[in-house]
Amino acid sequence: MRNSARRQLLAALGGAWLPSAAAAPASPLAAGQAAGPPGLLRALNVSGLPLASFGVVVQAVNGAPELAAINADAPYVLASTAKIVTALAALDLLGPRWRWRTHAFNTGPVVAGRLQGDLMIVGGGDARLTSGELRAWMQRMRAQGLHEISGDILLDHSAFTLSDADHRHTPVPAANRPRHVWPHALMLDEGVMQVSMKSARGLRQVSMVAPPGLDYVAPVVARLWAETGAVLHGQVRDIDLTQGDPLRQRWPSRGEGGELLLPWSTHVSEPLPLILREMNKSSNNVTARHLMLSMARGFPLLAASLMGAQTSVHAWLRRQGLSDDDITMDNGSGLSRTERGKPRALVQLLRQAWTSRDAQSFFDSLPVAGVDGTLERRMQHGAATGRAFLKTGSLLDARALAGYVSGHSGTMYAVAALVNHPQAGRASPALDGMIEWVAKHG
Repeated sequence: MRNSARRQLLAALGGAWLPSAAAAPASPLAAGQAAGPPGLLRALNVSGLPLASFGVVVQAVNGAPELAAINADAPYVLASTAKIVTALAALDLLGPRWRWRTHAFNTGPVVAGRLQGDLMIVGGGDARLTSGELRAWMQRMRAQGLHEISGDILLDHSAFTLSDADHRHTPVPAANRPRHVWPHALMLDEGVMQVSMKSARGLRQVSMVAPPGLDYVAPVVARLWAETGAVLHGQVRDIDLTQGDPLRQRWPSRGEGGELLLPWSTHVSEPLPLILREMNKSSNNVTARHLMLSMARGFPLLAASLMGAQTSVHAWLRRQGLSDDDITMDNGSGLSRTERGKPRALVQLLRQAWTSRDAQSFFDSLPVAGVDGTLERRMQHGAATGRAFLKTGSLLDARALAGYVSGHSGTMYAVAALVNHPQAGRASPALDGMIEWVAKHG
């Protein structure tokens, strides 16, 4: 974080950023030791879970010796703290100005408001595209002079090339599991459909998750186009710009006469910092999965594969000074239990992020204790309220917190606290208690 921004931030938190040797042990803690201030260790013990269930590292962002280290170099399931890795890699690999883009191409000329050909809508992996935004985009096309399509509306979904095997470590989406939706290169409303149901009591709207393989986008596109008052003489149908070859360049494409086709109109998403803010504050899994796929080399000109995305992110982790076994990423969301990391490695990333060029964008994306996001109802009345900035993580057998805590001394700490246990839910109050201790005594 740039010095001026950092000073303003920490001044707002109630103190200047000062290295605090007194707040840390005199020498670094050895790997594998369960060591730290007695008060911090007592906070964890209230869970009743064995200490081996916890992986914890607390270290000042200035690199002072670790305040606490418990099983610091053992791999733990990251749960949604994996989104920290996704966010930091995206800021570095894609850049803060990056946006998802959905393009529309005309395959023929527009004469007197009539497109003499097809309108081709090419998905770019936008996880945040809504029906309302698509309708507004169509209305902008009308304002550009497009009122009638003599051919079809063609929908291309080829930006992601995924197989069933790519989802083997994540739950299958179900009506009651909207957070488990699989990625889709031309997604609408995060894969959630609004279905009208008629009964003896009248008509009502029900939200349902689109089952994998169901083409729910085409009928929505047809309905929205009609709602704008425009005319479609053909139908809405799917195409594949890669023609089954994921290594084939997707666009620019060529028209029937071989002429180069450039986008006629483009819908752009919010910039990356706002995407990250929504992703981390609400722990949005589908956004994280789309974002990781977007880091595959060559995307979006080339279709993104999960293996390609994993290769890009793991190469980025090595450039951060980490070994291959320090952090393992699968799909970027934390839904996969194969996404594992060592607490010390996660803290290393957080410390390096603190002085990076995009530190403010990352910091602003984290939930704030007792204030917003997934921490809005946690640590509401204590030393950590408004002073702990942490990504949460929760699976049936895992709980996690990772991010930054502003100590009473003015020292900012990077924290990673991971719990893996069949009764991990019992650890949440203990993790909150540990964070409160760091905020009060650190």
